[in-house]
Amino acid sequence: MNRVVAERFQHSTEIISRHFHAVLHAVCQLGTHIIVPPDFSVIPNKIKGSSRFYPYFKHCVGAIDGTHIPATLPVATQLPFHGRKGYITQNVMAVCDFDMRFTYVLAGLEGSANDSRILKECIENEAMNFPAPPPGYANKLGYLAPFRGHTYHFQEYRRSRPPRGRKEVFNHRHLSLRNIIERCFGLLKMRFVILKATPPYKFSTQILIVMACYTLHNFIRNQYHPDDLFDGDDPPQSDGEDDEIVEHVLPAQLREMDQLRNTIANRIWNSLRHS
Repeated sequence: MNRVVAERFQHSTEIISRHFHAVLHAVCQLGTHIIVPPDFSVIPNKIKGSSRFYPYFKHCVGAIDGTHIPATLPVATQLPFHGRKGYITQNVMAVCDFDMRFTYVLAGLEGSANDSRILKECIENEAMNFPAPPPGYANKLGYLAPFRGHTYHFQEYRRSRPPRGRKEVFNHRHLSLRNIIERCFGLLKMRFVILKATPPYKFSTQILIVMACYTLHNFIRNQYHPDDLFDGDDPPQSDGEDDEIVEHVLPAQLREMDQLRNTIANRIWNSLRHS
């Protein structure tokens, strides 16, 4: 890659490499200022402006998921990075808000890493700087998962029937909100095709490239209007390789979250029955 650029601009590969890494580090430094936690005190417009979501999800500030980015590593270190499809990946966990801005990104994780373990470590390890709700916020609300064992994916609803029963209705609305993260991943990979390749850099540089792409995504979202990809009627979806995370990354392990989920499901179901 450096040779192509060196030939284009008629400079040595050493100069190209030096400037590439300088810009890469500068963009990642910018990321510390524009990939920032959400404001937990503000109800997102997507929720506040929809009777489907408000007031049921009024404390929801975004969606969380992971995506796999192809990686290149020495043979001796590849084994932990084998993703479920058999190729070498880094697992990137991200949080986004409902305006398609990333509010947290953790790159460089092993492709085989269990998503529940990643989330648990982020929450428990203060060094990760994970944007958890502040103490006392909304009665310590946490991470709301769908009902396991019930229809959840859009394609299942499309090819079968509308959601039935309180748990499926809840799952359908939960999915409608959570789908924002899949749209963000799809748009990110469409705009930055390097995320679909295996760049010939050492792994630490590959991590920085990923972070730079997420940073530029937010920068474009913040600064440029209009933008064809963001403003499309149907923004691209993720390629579907991460569907398993829906079932595992957000387990409702705490009794309070189980109770909250049941309360929301009952309120939505009752409102539909009496409408």
